[in-house]
Amino acid sequence: AVSSTSSTSTSISNAFRNSDMLMEIDANWIRSANDDAQESWTHNVGRDVAALDDMAGAYVNEPDPELENWEETFWGSNFQRLQEIKSAVDPDAFFECWQCVHA
Repeated sequence: AVSSTSSTSTSISNAFRNSDMLMEIDANWIRSANDDAQESWTHNVGRDVAALDDMAGAYVNEPDPELENWEETFWGSNFQRLQEIKSAVDPDAFFECWQCVHA
């Protein structure tokens, strides 16, 4: 159903819309002394998985703050169109977040 909808009818990238699976990599810990090791592990595993053949796209509600090229990863070819919409409906940037569409 989702993949049969026009790619310009939604904001999500075609890579995510047409994917066969969604994988989430988490690290949970209690002691702050482990912060660096846990964050490093999470980013390294995420990077290694993303580098596998045919891995593309990402779910915008589970972002990696260090994700490179997040515009393409989250929004794909829709990003420019979404920027135009954002400029029209929120010219003062009232609704803003990290790795969101910015005007």
